[in-house]
Amino acid sequence: MSTKKKKNCRFVVGVGSSIAMAGSQSYLADISTGAIFFFFTKIKKIKGPTQIGFAAGMALGPALGGLLADTVGIRNCFLAVGATISGVVVNHYIMCPETLPKTEQGRKITWSGIGGEFKDTLNKWKPLWNTKDIRYAIYLHSVFWFTSSGCMFTLMPLYATNSLHMSLSSLGSLFAGVALINVFGSQPMAWISDKFGRKIVIGPSILILSSAAFLLPYVHTTQQLTALAVWWGIGSTMFQSAPMAYISDRSNAQNRSQALAILRSGGDFGLMLGSSVCAGLAQWYDMRIATTFAALCLLSSGFNFVWRTKY
Repeated sequence: MSTKKKKNCRFVVGVGSSIAMAGSQSYLADISTGAIFFFFTKIKKIKGPTQIGFAAGMALGPALGGLLADTVGIRNCFLAVGATISGVVVNHYIMCPETLPKTEQGRKITWSGIGGEFKDTLNKWKPLWNTKDIRYAIYLHSVFWFTSSGCMFTLMPLYATNSLHMSLSSLGSLFAGVALINVFGSQPMAWISDKFGRKIVIGPSILILSSAAFLLPYVHTTQQLTALAVWWGIGSTMFQSAPMAYISDRSNAQNRSQALAILRSGGDFGLMLGSSVCAGLAQWYDMRIATTFAALCLLSSGFNFVWRTKY
């Protein structure tokens, strides 16, 4: 529906997603009842509902979206998604009470105020960035999302549909299977990480993820691609909760929230950069160049983290 304005539409979707995520996290923080000094109690109450909803959406969304695209067409699929989101927005606006204090409502937002907030955030992040262990964890987290965005979210769907001729519903089911691995495997991996240490989980997961990214252009059947996706799902499940846990371990109660914020920002930066870089390398040179580059970046950042950080 927007053949000449796809970039603008993607930009609007990205901005809307960021605003929705910020609003949902802030709202959950406002209505949480856990004591602030019990940090992890507070975090679980804030992160738990959104993580459960995100995992459920990641599991159901690809399969349902692929099925709809195959049956009613891609355009109608987008219309259905847009209508559903609009319904959710209206429902939340009516059903959820406002938590912003009345004294703050109607306050004007100025560029100077935004600039001051941005400067204050950078000042808080600077000492965290100068901490070696935290910096290397952010590097690794960013490169993981760079590889995920570039190889698994961009190149793999194109390769599956163009070279392996997979249907949209089959591709959606593949992504749903990977999400289910994450749903059922995250708790056991978190237990292993808490029991034996973060590096025990991060080290093997980096080997699995980098090998999966490297081998992507060398699969030639849907069965091989499915096995590769499962292999990636296992590595992703092992890895995803470990950087946040490590950052929480290496920070204190005063700077932990900012440390987690900079970790998330690094992941968002990698997610933004990965698709354009890997797609550009694949188009200008070869898909093997793109996946090899991403795999080497992930492997080197993982080795750097395991070798040069404590614990």
